[in-house]
Amino acid sequence: MKTYTREDDSGTWEVTEHPNGVTTSLLLIPTPQFLENQVPMPPDPEPRNLEKEIDEL
Repeated sequence: MKTYTREDDSGTWEVTEHPNGVTTSLLLIPTPQFLENQVPMPPDPEPRNLEKEIDEL
C-alpha cells in the first residue's frame, strides 16, 4: 500500500493506493476557495409518522 500527499485547487489530499487497485483520497487541508464553494446541505425534512399515514389510508 502506497500513501502520499498531493495538492490541487481544492487543497492538500492524502492519497492511498491499495493493493487491489483502488485509490482513495482524503482531503486533509481544504483551501478557503474550496470551502466557499461548498453547497450547504438542505435541512432534514420533518419526520413522518408512517403508522398514522397507514391508518389514514
